[in-house]
Order: sequence, then C-alpha cells, then structure tokens
Amino acid sequence: LGSQDPDSGDVTYFYSLKPGHFKIYSTPFDSMWCCVGTGIENHGKYGDTIYFHNDDTLWVNLFIPSELQWKEKGATIRQETAFPETDTTTFTVSAKQPQTFNVKVRVPYWVTQAPQVTINGEKQTVDAKPQSYLTLSRTWKDGDTIRVQLPMGLHLRRARDDESRVVVMYGPAVLAGELGREGMPDSLRFSNQAAHSGDMTPPVPVLVVDSDEPGDWVKPVEGAPLTFRTSGVGKPEDVSLIPLWNLHHQRYTVYWKTMTSEEWKARPRIEMKPAEVSADSLSAGVAYKYYEGNWNRLPDFSALTPVKEGVSPRIDLGPQGRDDHFGLVFTGYLKIAEPGEYTFALTSDDGSKLWIGDREVVDHDGIHAATTKQGLTLTLTPGYYPIRVEYFEHAGHEVLEVLWYGPSGGWQRIPAEALHHAGGG
Repeated sequence: LGSQDPDSGDVTYFYSLKPGHFKIYSTPFDSMWCCVGTGIENHGKYGDTIYFHNDDTLWVNLFIPSELQWKEKGATIRQETAFPETDTTTFTVSAKQPQTFNVKVRVPYWVTQAPQVTINGEKQTVDAKPQSYLTLSRTWKDGDTIRVQLPMGLHLRRARDDESRVVVMYGPAVLAGELGREGMPDSLRFSNQAAHSGDMTPPVPVLVVDSDEPGDWVKPVEGAPLTFRTSGVGKPEDVSLIPLWNLHHQRYTVYWKTMTSEEWKARPRIEMKPAEVSADSLSAGVAYKYYEGNWNRLPDFSALTPVKEGVSPRIDLGPQGRDDHFGLVFTGYLKIAEPGEYTFALTSDDGSKLWIGDREVVDHDGIHAATTKQGLTLTLTPGYYPIRVEYFEHAGHEVLEVLWYGPSGGWQRIPAEALHHAGGG
C-alpha cells in the first residue's frame, strides 16, 4: 500500500529503512524501473489469497472487503470490513439452498486476546489460538452472518542482530515515526531510483524505556485511527507514529534505538572545552599544507615536506595542485557560537579524517568513492576549538566536504565564518 504516492500515483523502487530517510517515487515518463510494473501490479494481487477452499472447507486468510462466488456450493460469501482501522470483519452467506461446509478463519500471531465470534448475533465458543485457524462448522443458510473480532494491541519486533533496535507495531501494522521534512528536496519524483540514497539524515530520537510493553509508553491519539504518540520516552523529544503504508512526503523511522533509563544516564557524552584563545589573536580561514605522493591510506604527514602552504577560506580542495596523488592537511580553530550538541561528518573521495581538539571525530580513511561518513557527537560551549582535517586523493574523482549538524538543525558544510587560524593574513 505504501509503495504508491497517494497524490501522483507514482511508485517507489524500494522503501528506505535508513533511520530518518524518506521515500522517493518514479516520474510519469522518465522512469520505468522494474518496481514501476510490480508496484502497480501489487494492487491487483490483493485478491489472490483472500480465500482458499476444497470440497467441504473454506479458509479465510486475509481481511479485505471482497465477495467470493463458490460455484460448487452455489453460495456467495461477502466480507465487509474496515480492517485494520477496525479489528472486526463480517461475513454474509448467500445461498439458494442450505449448504454444509466448514469456515476456517485465520487467527494471526498478533491477536492479543481471545477472538470474539458470533453467528447471527449469537456468541460462539471456538478454539482460537494465535497462528492457527478457528473453525465454524454448520449447515449455512441464506442470510447467515458471521462476525469475527480479532483484538489488536501494541507489540515490538526486535532486530535479530541488535535487540535494542525495535519496530513498534499495532496488530499487523508496522508503525513509522513522523520526523518532518527537514533538509528534504522540494520534489520527491526522480528518474534515478537511487537518488538521495546516500544523503545524510538528521539525528533520530532515541526511545528510553524500562518496559518491554509498548502500551506503557505509546498512547493512541484520540480521534485519529491508527495514530499513536510516545509518552515521555523520546530523547530529545517524543514522536508520533502512524502506519508505514500511510506515511509519505516526510522523513520517518521504523527501527528505533532503545535504551534503559540507566543506560541513558550512563551513555558516553563527549564534552569539550574551548581553547584558551581570543578572537583578537585569530584571522579568517584555516592554514593548509599541500603534499604530493601516492598513498592507499593517509600517511604520516608530519614526516613529509609540503609542496606549498597557505590559508584557505574553507576546508575544501581549493589548494590542490593536480588531480591525482596529492594530500592536504588543514589546521585552525572552529568557532562555536551556540551551545549544544554537534555531530560531524566527512564526505570524501578518497580518504579523510577529522579531529576536534585532540579527539578523532570522524575516520573516513582508505581508497573509496565519494561517500559520507558520520562521526561523533560532541557537547560544545561557545568558543574556539582546534580543528584538523587530513585528506588524500589517490586517483579518479576527488571530493572533500566537512559537515556538521548543530542545535539549530540541518546538515550543512561548516561555513567559512566558523573557520579561523592563529596569526594574521
């Protein structure tokens, strides 16, 4: 359901499950991915397995409004439901002559309490265990009505490789957190199905919980079906949750990092103090040293002689002297104007590293294509912090960008006005 844009009808190539990412969609004329075909075909397949039958038994597998014409029995079964917005489905039998057969209704794993079943308004006693089928056997007459209620509840699915990473579900519905549109492109329709797949994402809230029962800390939003909100557990803020199939045109998260209260208190927090330098002793830009050589990883630049030195207004490849086999070292001070948490990242081709003070913050070393590596989050107060960036280019394309995500939000390149160096010029 969530593979199609409800506004344009265009479809996704796949769902991104990267925390904080978003869905992108095809275009009407410039995209014909394999998933454009299957994305449209999906909707035609819903009726494929709603019902199965043999000579004397009808299996109900899915809860979808539908009508089955069972020609061999001369009967029609009509299913009416708003599932999963409601937990109840109703079946009406139409038959010219009474017919004897079994009706087996699937009881999914997520059913939290005993299913409630009535036939023509009379409560039935049935054996109904999750991950099985309940059975109703009788001679059915025209107009007989079966009402089945399958109680839903909140529950968690844990990642197999990290039990602290959870998906919040309500019955069969995978719930996704609504995270807004910060830093998203204006249009989400692209001819390239991989567009924006490598984009940096804003930090995603952590859920600090001491209970494995999500009903203790996720609450329904009154008047809004299948809409929930965490209650006092989101750090730095709580989030609203809706079914993934209903979430479009904004960032979202499905897999949440969880921590206990004790783990949250004990989490490592990197707090740094600014250097004891004055603004009067600093000038705009960062000092750089440019080297030439053939490396597979960052060398020990302190043992090498630079080809040239100077001051650059930004940390980028402006000082490069050729396209391949060179290196750069930038040093200076990073001005922090607003107190809070700052997360840093490097985009480079090839290797790079970033230090703030004496702390290695991002390690993106080695030969690789232009990719972005997110590093540590630091708690900083206003002032000037020593910054050092090392970079080398082996061959091919060359890219270097230093990014941060500060208290004001939004990933961006560190601006020139935040970069300084000691001395004049």
